[in-house]
Amino acid sequence: MKGNPTFTSVGEPNIHCFKLELFNDKAAKAGNRKGLPKYINWNRIGGFDVIYEMTVQIRVSDIKEGQRWYETLLNKEPDFVPHEGFAEWELLPGCWLQVAEGLPSDRSGPIRLGVKDLEGERDRVMNQLRVEHFEIFSRKEVPVKWGTFTDPWGNGIGFFEYIEEKEKKAQIKRILG
Repeated sequence: MKGNPTFTSVGEPNIHCFKLELFNDKAAKAGNRKGLPKYINWNRIGGFDVIYEMTVQIRVSDIKEGQRWYETLLNKEPDFVPHEGFAEWELLPGCWLQVAEGLPSDRSGPIRLGVKDLEGERDRVMNQLRVEHFEIFSRKEVPVKWGTFTDPWGNGIGFFEYIEEKEKKAQIKRILG
């Protein structure tokens, strides 16, 4: 089965990860994605023998302020601070968000995190982190609604929520077991 891999983040607040899916090209071109996701065999992906962890790194110009901001966003302290200028949060087993001191990239993000209550999380970050109000989007053919904002350093961050409660519960169960 050939196809282009797509990455989507899945999970609930404070527990997030990415899912890699591969779709059959012929069915995808016909607009028929329902029921077609094929989870890739993690023993062999794109020439790698095994992919068992992933990291996503964003940069902030002030690590102390950046660490405080991301602690509030994620509702937890970093899981690992190996040296000055660097902090990591394990969002799910093997799925790490790294915040490093440095020059933020103009083209970073968005990193979108799956949440149970998109509107509630939007209100929380607006109140606790002074994030400006951001619009929530949806499209008929997309099973989630989403919104994107930026951190104080210009990194794109966002949330998404499954529209159908049944699908949301199934994703959470798949991840949490």
